[in-house]
Amino acid sequence: MRAAATDPTALEAAEKAEEVATVYALYEELKATAGSVDFGDLVMQPVLLLERDEEVRTQLQGDYDHILVDEYQDVNRSSVRLLTALKPTGENLWVVGDAKQSIYRFRGASSFNMARFGHEDFPGGVRDSLDINYRSTSEIVGAFSTFAATMSAADGPTSLKADRGAGGAKPEITTVGGGALVTPALVDSIERFRTAGFRYRDQAVLCRGNDRLSDTGQELERAGVPVLFLGSLFERTEIKDLVAVLAVADFAGVCSGDIYVMETKDAQVLLPDLLPFICQNDAFFDHAVGTSAGSLSPRTNWTSLADFEFVLPPTEAQMQRVELLGRHQELAGCLGSAAALADRARRAALLDAFRPDRGSADVFPNHWAVGPVGELGDVQLGQQRHPKYETGSNMRPYLRVANVLDGWIDLSDVNQMNFPERDVQKFEVLPGDILLNEGQSFDLVGRSAIYRGGIPGLCCQKTLIRFRCGERLLPEFAQAYFQHRLYTGQFAAMCVQTTSMAHLTAVRFSAMQMPVPPLDEQRQIASVVETLNQAAIELQVRLKAAKVLGAKLGGI
Repeated sequence: MRAAATDPTALEAAEKAEEVATVYALYEELKATAGSVDFGDLVMQPVLLLERDEEVRTQLQGDYDHILVDEYQDVNRSSVRLLTALKPTGENLWVVGDAKQSIYRFRGASSFNMARFGHEDFPGGVRDSLDINYRSTSEIVGAFSTFAATMSAADGPTSLKADRGAGGAKPEITTVGGGALVTPALVDSIERFRTAGFRYRDQAVLCRGNDRLSDTGQELERAGVPVLFLGSLFERTEIKDLVAVLAVADFAGVCSGDIYVMETKDAQVLLPDLLPFICQNDAFFDHAVGTSAGSLSPRTNWTSLADFEFVLPPTEAQMQRVELLGRHQELAGCLGSAAALADRARRAALLDAFRPDRGSADVFPNHWAVGPVGELGDVQLGQQRHPKYETGSNMRPYLRVANVLDGWIDLSDVNQMNFPERDVQKFEVLPGDILLNEGQSFDLVGRSAIYRGGIPGLCCQKTLIRFRCGERLLPEFAQAYFQHRLYTGQFAAMCVQTTSMAHLTAVRFSAMQMPVPPLDEQRQIASVVETLNQAAIELQVRLKAAKVLGAKLGGI
């Protein structure tokens, strides 16, 4: 390349190419010396083996009669060579892809391979297209088809038909002059749809990144638009548990490209047994999430993880910490098992009371009365959040969805807003009142807890239903029945559903039929359930505290 360069730009490109070639050759030598392979080798080495060894090639061609390749637009030329070695004529080879969705160019993939299929690659192959879209309305499909025709990667037909037909609204693109103008434009659009008959609960705001959701929600609320936002996805305990999956391998092997393998560089500096605990602490998790990209399927990268810093004690202190963490992990496991057993016992007690035959519907004794909730107590939604209530002369603490958990209320994070004096009695929460999540995900709507007191002047927000029992019902019994309906999916079944959210609504809740046993039987049922409930809650609290302690210990 250097000899063929005819100008300074070409010469600079040739010098860079030579530098890359030199580095690549050294890299290959280092891999060979270490007896290691990288991600690219997992495709390249099998290709070279198949192309050079006829015996291996013949065996594998016989082993795989049919081959199916999905997402063919994301294969690279090495992958095509692998397919060619396995299926030279293309017989019994089936691929599917969309050139307009090619996203792995950074690792050598190219939609160019889609255009070559059936021609230069696997000549004579039959090509067909999918022309009907079953997901979107004709307005959306039409807008896509128009845009797709201008794409350089547009291989094959771009004019699609929508099976669903017209939806009545065309997609719009709104451009504003700066970031500060995004929310006002969004508010205008929301209110315009509301005027056209689409309620707030029927509209959704999607963001490119999960970190933007919280800011957008707060900005909309300040602008007077009610928002149901359950908090950062990555702050939810169950998501943390799923994302922070880590395993210690006790065998050698090859793993998927979606898995990072970490090991100590020098076992005399960092003990291998300590590394897993470091990778499980909150600081490491926050670093991984904070440096990840993508909202629906976020991914971190090795370079970012390698930048994580932590305090490294002397080797003797590391050994002590490993022993301590091992014992702590065993304790946390025992607490987790005990909490799970307590929860199973509590749910079984509820079934014994309300569905003893373990059938598909509740069964009550003949001497129990049954009546609508609205006639057995007072049903009241809380006050709607609004910018006009952010300040005022009667600021009061209030409960929201995030405070009302399953069987207990978290009072550690209580916000305030102004409640007009005339409305305080209407929205006030008193000891013995039951709070239920009015708007939640399908599996959590109707989640409830009894308020036991602790904060004077406490009120509630509109995302909660406050139920105050009448003289025929004990709060503990009513709470037990509400938990039973939550666990058996009865609350979710009676809800108004909008995409991923469910709304119980005060009207539906008031009309819900509820059993009313004699008070002595209510006390008996409530006593059993409450005892198990408190045991489950105490174990969960201890388990949570153990996890927090473990994260601190692992943070060194």
